[in-house]
Amino acid sequence: MNRKLYLTRCLGLLVALFSASAWAGNVTLPYFQAFNTDTTNFLATYPEFTLTNSSTTAPSPSVQSGVLHLPGINPAGVYSYAVTPNPLPSGQMVVDLDMGNTSSVTQARLKLGNNDVVFHPEHPAAFRIEGPGGFPNTATPFTPHVNILYHMHVVMDPSGLNSLTLTDPANPGTPFNTSWTNVGARTGSIGPAWFFGEGLYDNFSITAAVPEPAGIALMASMAGVFVKLHRSKRGSLRRSNS
Repeated sequence: MNRKLYLTRCLGLLVALFSASAWAGNVTLPYFQAFNTDTTNFLATYPEFTLTNSSTTAPSPSVQSGVLHLPGINPAGVYSYAVTPNPLPSGQMVVDLDMGNTSSVTQARLKLGNNDVVFHPEHPAAFRIEGPGGFPNTATPFTPHVNILYHMHVVMDPSGLNSLTLTDPANPGTPFNTSWTNVGARTGSIGPAWFFGEGLYDNFSITAAVPEPAGIALMASMAGVFVKLHRSKRGSLRRSNS
């Protein structure tokens, strides 16, 4: 093979790899993922997600009974499976996720750009936001328990002002509300994250607060199915662990 042909093929390979890397994880809004297909090969079944991992060990996530399980790895390291909204909406962006953990000595995490939202099952004074504009451990009005999915609702404004509500399914009338300021929360990847224990995640969505015209019909057609699955699977999880 002559040198020119060799360089041409190498360049083509690099372009292909770069293109795949740049595309991976990008999703258009509205985005809904209810994890309805059980699998032990997560990225093959849900290819829109991209793994970010601080450990040298690759995790082996699975979807069981319609719930995403993020297992432990050794050596431990924070990892996430996230998507990137592209393009970003011109107005507010809304993130919803049901999340919990099987262990009382660990945490449930949500990656929001360069922030991580964290709470610890069985520890009511251990809710925090890591990263720019965040805050250390603070108390919630309820104690999160293991094997229960708690609903996280986040509204992120282009100004950088972000509001968050964490709701206990057993007592939805007493949610935890907080806010912080960081533009970087909405300009990066978003998704479930792990650090110890076994994380549980379901009903993940990212939407524009005021839908773009092209997304209105899709949101209307999917909303009923998503809410139905959301209620059904949360109830099944609570019953199976009660």
